[in-house]
Amino acid sequence: MVRSKKPDSYATHVAASLGPALAERGVTQADLAARLEVTPAYVSNVTNGRKPASARWADLVADVLEMSKDERRDLHVAAAKDAGFKL
Repeated sequence: MVRSKKPDSYATHVAASLGPALAERGVTQADLAARLEVTPAYVSNVTNGRKPASARWADLVADVLEMSKDERRDLHVAAAKDAGFKL
């Protein structure tokens, strides 16, 4: 499901898309960082909007989490919205 606006409990659209995916898989942001071979601070910065979520980063996350095509699309849409695209 593509979210048209982020839920108030999340800082960014990426966080709104990624948070439930992590929770469903029992994966923390620190676990994700280790799997991506980046620092936990980097993952935090992306989810909080301090760093942009690139298409490459979204693909890496989707691959690591074995996201479905719909989840992958939603993550890319979320990243685009955070970058200012009006989708």
